[in-house]
Amino acid sequence: MFLYPYDCSIAWDRANTAFKKAQDLDPDRTLFQGTGDAFRHCYWNALMEIRLSTKDAYEIATRHASTSRGNDKEMDLRNNSIGRQIGRDNTGKASAGIRSRDARKNGTSRGKLWISKSGKLVRSNA
Repeated sequence: MFLYPYDCSIAWDRANTAFKKAQDLDPDRTLFQGTGDAFRHCYWNALMEIRLSTKDAYEIATRHASTSRGNDKEMDLRNNSIGRQIGRDNTGKASAGIRSRDARKNGTSRGKLWISKSGKLVRSNA
């Protein structure tokens, strides 16, 4: 699949937005394999889904995760998928990005996202 530079630029911008928001909302210790990391992937994919096609959002996120391994990769892929669904659910609605961010915050506390804890994948409220 060929990705247009414009789509890649949007994906990069949305990744930076999600990372900065994760830093604002979550402790630094959670930004790798914790709730901050889960948020970042989920929110990034929701934002891409809102702006790009479903296929492009999937391709970009899956390629990004291709360099990861084990639980880290599985965690990212699961949270990416959840994020894209949140994005689809909010596409076309007023303040879609804010709605997606809030859905993620609620999802983390309710255990809808995935984190790595003691070498195992567990729900985000574990």
